[in-house]
Amino acid sequence: EVLMERFFKMLDKADEGAFVLCEGQRIVYWNKAAQEILGYTSEEVVGRSCYEVIPGCDEEGQLICHHRCAVVTTTLQGSDVTNYDSCTRTKSGEVCWINISILTIPTSSNNTPPFIVHLFRDVTQKKQNEQFARQVLDAARHLQDVTLPNSLPKQVKPPVEKLTAREREIL
Repeated sequence: EVLMERFFKMLDKADEGAFVLCEGQRIVYWNKAAQEILGYTSEEVVGRSCYEVIPGCDEEGQLICHHRCAVVTTTLQGSDVTNYDSCTRTKSGEVCWINISILTIPTSSNNTPPFIVHLFRDVTQKKQNEQFARQVLDAARHLQDVTLPNSLPKQVKPPVEKLTAREREIL
């Protein structure tokens, strides 16, 4: 308990958003940087399920954050989840992309699952830049397909018309 309080004090100083989950995916800690990024205060989120506060999706719109999500399940099974991008909404409803890194903190009891720490940073601008670059490349490919035929014709000389009898006479 004292160790966790010291850990929370360290997270208070972090520039990255941080929240900590206990068993049942309930938020037990939320730092000031998390409030700055997503707009929710600690009082608004502590005790709530993480997937209620941050309903994240991947780039295809598939739900990442839900009850017993892959991140929590994988972490509780002892495997590492390094980081991933998630699209969510801020408290004000703005779309926000965050990159999340996961840490696990073992509890003092062997019967109690570890705390799951989510460290996150806003990557919205990076995602928008990537999306714009993909759109430009797709448009360039489309333009290239439209303007260039599959095989370019060989150089053809203009046709020579046959001369009339009078033209031959003059020549």
